[in-house]
Amino acid sequence: MSGSSSPLALVTGAGRGIGLATARRLAGEGLRVIALDRDRAALDAAVEALGPEALIPCVAELTDTITLGGVLAELVERHGPITRLVNNAGVWPGGPIDQLEDASWQENLAVNLTAPFVVLRALVPAMIRTGGGAVVNVASRDAFRSSTGNAGYDASKAGLVGLT
Repeated sequence: MSGSSSPLALVTGAGRGIGLATARRLAGEGLRVIALDRDRAALDAAVEALGPEALIPCVAELTDTITLGGVLAELVERHGPITRLVNNAGVWPGGPIDQLEDASWQENLAVNLTAPFVVLRALVPAMIRTGGGAVVNVASRDAFRSSTGNAGYDASKAGLVGLT
């Protein structure tokens, strides 16, 4: 376990976009940041851009809920309790509802709703034991007002708001 006393954050989908910007911001505020993403090349680029002192890269597939809990337990064992969590990773396979295939529906739910649940279930007990923490689940305006061709995404983000 790392000896640093800085709070430890986990940001999912941290290889690019909002996740990378969030990781950058948290690291800039002095937190140790685990950047989790399924894209190794994106994580390598993020570490190169921000520096290895800013980010701890973790390649993981959020939809693999069988191994995700073990990945999270290993991160806690190696780096200490995670007390800040940003569930940012998301996908947006869409299409008109009459053309939306089961696989796209399931992918939306797996990444946008089930993975955040699995991460919360794994990390919240330690947050409570260590005196609390902070969780941000990144949803969308579409959670409150659906948009054309996005039934799977919109339903998954509405579920995430309910989970939060």
